Amino acid sequence: MKNIFKLSSCFLAICFVMVSSLAAQDADVKVYGRIHASINFISQDKAESGLHVSSQSSRFGVKGTYDASDAITAMFQIEIQTDISDNSKSSADFLKSRNSYLGIKGDSWGSLLIGRHDTPYKKAAMKSDFFNDTIADYDGIIGRSSSGKKAHFRADNIILYKSPKLIDGALTASLAFLPSDTVFDTTDTNTDGDQDDDAMGVSANAVYQNKDMGLSLSLGLHYDTGGLKLSSTDEPAFGARLIGGYNFLEQHQLWLIIEILDGGDTKSTSRPAFNLGYKFTFDKNSVRANLSFALESDADAKDEATQFSIGFFHTFSSTFEMYAIATYLAGGDGSTYSITTNDGYTLTPTGGDSDTIFGFALGATFTF
Repeated sequence: MKNIFKLSSCFLAICFVMVSSLAAQDADVKVYGRIHASINFISQDKAESGLHVSSQSSRFGVKGTYDASDAITAMFQIEIQTDISDNSKSSADFLKSRNSYLGIKGDSWGSLLIGRHDTPYKKAAMKSDFFNDTIADYDGIIGRSSSGKKAHFRADNIILYKSPKLIDGALTASLAFLPSDTVFDTTDTNTDGDQDDDAMGVSANAVYQNKDMGLSLSLGLHYDTGGLKLSSTDEPAFGARLIGGYNFLEQHQLWLIIEILDGGDTKSTSRPAFNLGYKFTFDKNSVRANLSFALESDADAKDEATQFSIGFFHTFSSTFEMYAIATYLAGGDGSTYSITTNDGYTLTPTGGDSDTIFGFALGATFTF
């Protein structure tokens, strides 16, 4: 544990030196972060209930830009996730890499970056997640299957292009190439003798926002040739999601997600899912509700699931926010979806009986 804290202190010291050094070179550099913790009470039919303190994706980092020329701006980001509750007391749990990259951008042509980053498929739906990084986060169902396979993830080794803003700033698009560590593995034993292409992916999105109409539309696409995240076989896997959002009467937001996953030969991954989210804002408060449900997969395993969440948030400022949330997850006899906490609560049907999970959380975020 002492080594972990030494590592954290070392990283912060490096951030300070980088900011000081780059600032002297006319680079715009910022240290930032967010501490997010919650007290969670979880009650599960097929497991023990418990009270836990969870660090919900707390992170710190440094990012910056530098005008290399009139047409090119260099940019970088290094972001680390830290578990302030340190449930497992292990270095693997205490520090994790988040979106970290090096890239270039220009007003007329967009941006290109390499490193580790959320896929365009994931980013297409981020604004519709009213319970992001809490026990009620919809990605316990949306973006994944009951078997645990994902189309919604942060990719290693990403090569990501983002377009400039089009149609008076209303439309943007992104395209990412997702090579795995084994793409050019010379030890591969493919029968055709070619390089290993069993774990390559492409992710894309298009996002349209009309602020005057309060309308948002997004399309996310994910494809991999097998063995990446969505399929455990050599068969291609595919994911598609359509997201629509509407702001009305100034205080109300309504979002709908329609998602199709096709895991190829992995039938337990192939399923449709839907998400409906609502947010009502008044003064510095908001009431939020969310309904997610996945239909039975092509495996005919009774692995459907439904999650309903409701919460109250109070925003003191852009720096500090507190909330109270309740969530309920239920699945079929073969469902193994989970709620997204560091405590690892997953539906565990046994003996042909389905399982349910209820969770309540009190949490706060401090952003700097």
